[in-house]
Amino acid sequence: MKMPPLVPLGLLLLLAAPAAAAKKAADAPQTLKDVLAAAKAEGKLAFVQYGREACGNCQALRGYIAQGQVSLPKNRFVYADLNCDDPATSQAFSRAFRVEGNMLPFVVIAGSDGKQLASRTGFGTPDQYAKFIHDAEKLAPRDEKPVARTPPRKAAVPAVVPHDDTREVRTWTAALSGQQIKAALVEEYAGAVVLRKEDGSKVAIEPARLTRTDQDYIEQIRRAAAEKAAAPAPTAPAAP
Repeated sequence: MKMPPLVPLGLLLLLAAPAAAAKKAADAPQTLKDVLAAAKAEGKLAFVQYGREACGNCQALRGYIAQGQVSLPKNRFVYADLNCDDPATSQAFSRAFRVEGNMLPFVVIAGSDGKQLASRTGFGTPDQYAKFIHDAEKLAPRDEKPVARTPPRKAAVPAVVPHDDTREVRTWTAALSGQQIKAALVEEYAGAVVLRKEDGSKVAIEPARLTRTDQDYIEQIRRAAAEKAAAPAPTAPAAP
């Protein structure tokens, strides 16, 4: 399996996930062998995130899980956040799973028997992860399917730039490094702006890490969206 390329830190460092997400629980499985053994022993599905700390997309997923926007009930899932830069972990992951794509994180859901049920790569929204989990659960053996699912909590930070795939492509610049990419603003979610690059891939960036010009552009979109939302609905003309 081809390892994903290193991502420029100045552009892709996302709003740091809450401390609860960054700190792994002491009793949580920390190797692929451990997580698959725990899933087998407890009759659960394994949700395996494979990435690195300096990956904005990986930080986004950690934040979703910590805030409950991606729901992984402990009575249904064993969760592991694995380091792709560890040679032993990389070898074990490559032997166990087949994942198409080259953008981190690589995410796999496996059954209690260790067999891969579903996989995905790269940036995802909470809704996309919810569908991914739902589809994987439908593929699980009958005795692993849940009787009822707990709906995820709503996002603590609402989107202030609504989703729009038609915005212009422009140049974005990292405030500290000066590195640049050409991309279109798709939306703002959970404290980060989501940008779609010219190759179609998406990245999430904290606005504070961008230049003042970029921040002013984001603020302009925010104000326009707020004014549109606050505008009164048009009234129907009175009947003659």
